Amino acid sequence: MINELNQYEIGFFNILNMGKKIWSDNMKTMAFILMIIFFPINLVLSIVNQFRIDSMANVNMDILFQNISTVGFDAIPKNYVMYNFLYMIVQFFFEPLGIMAVAYVTWKCVKKESVNYKEAVSISLEKGGMFIISAFIYIMLTFVVGILIFPAIYIAIAGSFYFYAIIIDNKNPLYAISQSIRTVRGRWFRTFAYLMIIDGFKYVVSLAVFYILDIFLGQHIFMLNTIGATISSFFNIIFYCSMSLIYINRKLLLEK
Repeated sequence: MINELNQYEIGFFNILNMGKKIWSDNMKTMAFILMIIFFPINLVLSIVNQFRIDSMANVNMDILFQNISTVGFDAIPKNYVMYNFLYMIVQFFFEPLGIMAVAYVTWKCVKKESVNYKEAVSISLEKGGMFIISAFIYIMLTFVVGILIFPAIYIAIAGSFYFYAIIIDNKNPLYAISQSIRTVRGRWFRTFAYLMIIDGFKYVVSLAVFYILDIFLGQHIFMLNTIGATISSFFNIIFYCSMSLIYINRKLLLEK
């Protein structure tokens, strides 16, 4: 696989097929990563979501909309705003730890080296601090550049591979973001299209999973959210493998 990735830029659907193969060949390892990282995150997100739902349980929506029209979004209950913020924090800063573990497995597979879930999880958690620093730099860079120079979406896409660079290249935060920008340079619109397609696939997978589970767990929202999100995460690992391969492919071509 590395010889192919080292020669030319692989087409999107070929990359998806490669990602699927890595996922299927390492399903046991991916399942352990799912249970050790993704499941606890999904559990926490479900708990926060339940608090978010409960915070709006006694709110009259008609009155709320009237208040919003007169006093603005300050009319929204503070607890609801806090739980939404907490939900985004957990999702943004913790879910990538699982993606990084998947990326590490993918990189090892590309190099035809053996890897197990303990090593992948350990390396991912070890790089957690580096990721958080990178994430803050990425957010600030997107915000500042978005105000001063380019639309924020440009730098958001250009820097979106930074956590793959952290785990695969074992570099510092600034290098990771600059490396991501280098891999996207000249391919911004293509990268944007790939991300949109993958997000579309992930949405369809999630929709199908929740639709099926709703038949059996429709009355148990907490269980539905936790189990549904975890099953969706398991299938989404295919796309995380594919995104890792896109980064690896471009990284190898740059080095060449």
